[in-house]
Amino acid sequence: MRDDAAVLITSRHNPCVKRWRAWLEKGSVRRDADWALLEGPHLIEAALAAGWCIREVWYDETGASRHAILLDRLRAQHVTLVRVTAAVLTAVSDTTTPQGLIAEVAKPQWDVVHWGDGDLVIIDGVQEPGNVGALLRVAAAAGCAAAWLAPGSAHAWSPKVLRAAMGAHMVLPIFEGEVPDAVWQPYARERRLLATVLSSESRSLYSLDLTAPAAWVFGNEGAGVRPIWHERRATPVILPLAPGIESLNVATAAAVFLFEARRQRTARRDSVDRSHSPRSRDR
Repeated sequence: MRDDAAVLITSRHNPCVKRWRAWLEKGSVRRDADWALLEGPHLIEAALAAGWCIREVWYDETGASRHAILLDRLRAQHVTLVRVTAAVLTAVSDTTTPQGLIAEVAKPQWDVVHWGDGDLVIIDGVQEPGNVGALLRVAAAAGCAAAWLAPGSAHAWSPKVLRAAMGAHMVLPIFEGEVPDAVWQPYARERRLLATVLSSESRSLYSLDLTAPAAWVFGNEGAGVRPIWHERRATPVILPLAPGIESLNVATAAAVFLFEARRQRTARRDSVDRSHSPRSRDR
C-alpha cells in the first residue's frame, strides 16, 4: 500500500473520537444513528463486497502493515482513509485486541417488501447479543429471506451482535421493533407461523411438512415467546431431545429447525428435477 497519509487523529479528545465512543457506549445513540461501526477486516471486506456505503476507515500502524491490500482496495473505491494512533484506535474499539481497522458505514434501509418469499426468522426477546448474532448468522446460512428482531431483543447493530453474526448483516435484511398488524396480517396470510414452545400441544419438528416458506419465532431461553404469538395462532413446535436434556442454546436449536426446512425443500426440488429429467421421461 502506498502510505502517504499523515497521522490525522492523535488525541482521544478529538470530536470524531468522542462521536464514535458515544456510539460504542450508548445504546440510545446506536439506535438513533443511521450509521454503524464495523471493526476488523472481515466485516469491512463483507461490507465492501455487499456494496455498502463505507463512509470512512480509520487505521493505525498495525492496520497499515497487516491489511495493506484491503486498504488499497478501499482507496480505489474512494473511501476516506484516516490514519490514527494506536491509542486512538483502542479508544474507539470494542475488542480487547483491536485489529487495526475500524469503518463507519451507512446502515442499509430495508422495508417489509424485502421480507421476500423465503422463511422469516423472528427473534423475540433474545437479549444476549452473542445469541442474537449467532441467530442472524444461522438465518443467513440457511437462506432465510429476512430477520425481524421483535421488541426486547438485543440491538441488531451492537458491536457484539455484529461480531457474532460474522457478516450476516450484509446478506440478510434485518428489521427491528414492532410490526403493525396492518402490515403483519397480509404477510401472515401467506405464511405458516411456527413458534418454538414447549407445551403439551407442541408438535415435533420431524412431524412437520416444511416444504413451504414459514415464519419462525425463536424466543428468550428463559421466558419463551411472548403471548402475542399465541394470539396470532402460531403453531407450537419442539425439537425432540434425548432424556435428561431440557433445552438447547437458542441459536443451536434454530439451526436444527431451519436446516431441516432447507433439507426438506432441497429433497423436494431434487425429486421434481429427477421426475422432469429426460431419463425419467424415457422410462
